[in-house]
Amino acid sequence: MDTSDAIDHALEHNTSWETLHLAGETIYLNRVIDPEKLLNVISEEAFDADERLPYWSEIWPSAVALAEYILASREEFRDKNILEIGCGLGLTGLAATIAGGRVLFTDHDPHALLFTARSFEKNFSRPAQVELLDWRELRDKRRFDMILAADVLYETRWLEPVIQVIDNKLIPGGTALVAEPNRTIARSFFDLVKEKGWQHQSMLKQTRVSHKLHSVTIHRIITC
Repeated sequence: MDTSDAIDHALEHNTSWETLHLAGETIYLNRVIDPEKLLNVISEEAFDADERLPYWSEIWPSAVALAEYILASREEFRDKNILEIGCGLGLTGLAATIAGGRVLFTDHDPHALLFTARSFEKNFSRPAQVELLDWRELRDKRRFDMILAADVLYETRWLEPVIQVIDNKLIPGGTALVAEPNRTIARSFFDLVKEKGWQHQSMLKQTRVSHKLHSVTIHRIITC
């Protein structure tokens, strides 16, 4: 059984619907009940090949914080073409859709896109726009008004690829909103942002997930 089939098996009877109440909105999110079951079926060979751990299966505080920000700032997203990278369960893109944006959800894991598509259809009664995206292989020339990224700055090897996504996928003067839980590794990313000459502002936000309070920084990056 390959890793994808093993994950499919681990997902059997391991999914549920969670109802989130954010900024006065109700969002239905298809989620994994026990993400540990997915971790246990990933082979050493698959991990060594690309270290593809099932991070997508968690509801991360950074995603919640960014979704709350979006819903509190709706005019900024109305009628915008938006790319969400590393969408995971798709929470921030769902919030941006509620705010009136047109969102393309992307992730490198097809299981993440499956869960996102289910959630989108339940919330909006229409199909989602979802695509597999490897940040290291940007093959088309489409550009977007905005990019959303929640908790994608977790390994050094991904910092430069995220910079490349912003550089290649935003229109000139476009905005990327990057939410992260104040990891030390993120500092190197913002050094790269400075080298690019892009504008950078940040705001600290407190958000509550699973009855715990978390500090998340939301960074606004505006390209030249």
